[in-house]
Amino acid sequence: CFEKEYAGRTSTFLEVEQQTEDDKESSAAAEADILCLQEVDRDQEMITDLGETYESAYVRRSRDGIMILWKTEKLTLINKQIIDFDQLLTDVDPEMELTGRKALLLELRFTDTEQNILISTTHLEWKPALDYIKLAQGAVLLKQIEQYQERLESFACISLWRL
Repeated sequence: CFEKEYAGRTSTFLEVEQQTEDDKESSAAAEADILCLQEVDRDQEMITDLGETYESAYVRRSRDGIMILWKTEKLTLINKQIIDFDQLLTDVDPEMELTGRKALLLELRFTDTEQNILISTTHLEWKPALDYIKLAQGAVLLKQIEQYQERLESFACISLWRL
């Protein structure tokens, strides 16, 4: 989304402090109604810095998490679902390697039109040797979205990190 702000960055991970500052600057500059974030490790700091403008949902993993923020003046939370890929995939295949990955699925309603929208964010497995897990995680997420699609007239907006 913010190619200009991240142009020229190396492929090595940024220091946590720099990531946090970049996230705040990008979020503020975007003035977006909805923000989908991955690798968030300072969720309370992010919420405090964005002020009362946004409400949020956050799911933590071992060291970081995923987050969706929405402008309170424009959207209301209707339903929240946390998808635990490890739980769902090991139910199907007990030998599946655990990754700790999750997805967050929110049903939000626009306050002006009362139309609902489905928003999802996730951080899928990224290791090249585990591509089969990444595909399985994507399939699980799409299946969950499909279940919502049957009862909603709106569209799905998905932010997938590292397909």
